Amino acid sequence: MSRPGVTYLDVAHAAQQVMASGQEPTIERIRAQLKTGSHGTIGTHLRTWRSRQDPLHQLATREKIPEELIVLLKGLWERVVGQAEAQMEALKKETQQDNEQLKDHVLQQQRENARLQQAEAQLKQAHHSVAQEKMAVEQLLSKAQTEAATLRTQQEGLLQQLADKQTRVEELHRHNQQTQANLEHYHASALEQRHADQQRAEQQYRQLEQDFSQLNIENERLRQEKQELMYVQQQLEQAQKSIQSQLDKITLEHEKVSAALIEARQELAQKTALLAHLHDHTDQIQAQLQQQLQLNGELSIERATLVQRIETHEKALETLTEQHKALAHDKWVLGQEKAQLFGQFKQLEAMR
Repeated sequence: MSRPGVTYLDVAHAAQQVMASGQEPTIERIRAQLKTGSHGTIGTHLRTWRSRQDPLHQLATREKIPEELIVLLKGLWERVVGQAEAQMEALKKETQQDNEQLKDHVLQQQRENARLQQAEAQLKQAHHSVAQEKMAVEQLLSKAQTEAATLRTQQEGLLQQLADKQTRVEELHRHNQQTQANLEHYHASALEQRHADQQRAEQQYRQLEQDFSQLNIENERLRQEKQELMYVQQQLEQAQKSIQSQLDKITLEHEKVSAALIEARQELAQKTALLAHLHDHTDQIQAQLQQQLQLNGELSIERATLVQRIETHEKALETLTEQHKALAHDKWVLGQEKAQLFGQFKQLEAMR
């Protein structure tokens, strides 16, 4: 009676025993387990057994883990994968919404940029107007300074002439006193020369009357020159009032430019805060949306452009401030010159 061959069930049972021992089922190990069978028959049944094995069952058998735990882990994994796919879908929708919002923000930024360019053009026009007014004020100031220098020169000449006349009057007065003393002396010592001395005294007296008449004429001329100086002073006061009016206009323009600069700074702060918020949001979804980085770069360039424009406005404001200080200094110099002229007029009136 012939011996029966190795069956599929024998090979499957032996393979499970080999896997239970922690080894990989092979033809040699199964033949050693069965102690019979050809390599071809065992190999055919082993391939059939491997094709029929459940991957979970193979994993549980190989790793010595209960199949129930493998099934539970598989369910958890599928649930995690489903949640991840749902989150990815929600993230895609949120990303699309963010893209729409960013597009709207870009359009808004473009409108703001156009408005800022218009404001910058207005500031340039205002600066040009202020520059023209400054040139006009400088011309008036130069003219006033020239007239003031001319008046000072004339006043110095008049004061010198007045001092010379005063010296001459004092000399004539001393000469008159000396002459009277000589007349008294000669009258006491020599009566015979009285008539000659009296004639000489009369001649000197007439000469003195002529000198006093010339002094009166000179005094009248000085009075007329004083009136002319007072008229010039009135013109200087009117010029000063005109300069003060122009200075007030420049101050008003300065305040307008300052207000525009403050508004631009506030807009820059708002845009900087918005840029920071967009940058934080972009960092969170950077792996999914590389395009947001490009938009962030564009916003950074726009911010740099705005900062450069703010610096340009600040430089213009500093220039206007320096002009304002220069005009204030010129006003102070005119005030000092006016006070000096008024003091000189007082001295002239005291000399009269």
